[in-house]
Amino acid sequence: MEVSVSAQVFSTHRANLHPGAPFKKFESLREEWAVKNCDISPGPIQFVGPTSDAVNHTLLLELGALA
Repeated sequence: MEVSVSAQVFSTHRANLHPGAPFKKFESLREEWAVKNCDISPGPIQFVGPTSDAVNHTLLLELGALA
């Protein structure tokens, strides 16, 4: 419970976030994305076909495969 000036209210504590590689990469591209259409749509999950083994971009950034 957190006590404010006017009353006692229940609140959740803010999480301490430590942005990793995906956030930093996306942040570096923010200006470009504001001007250009750089949307990468993953589409539906593919179980069979040429893209069925593809790894999504966020996971590649977390693994350090894209810099």
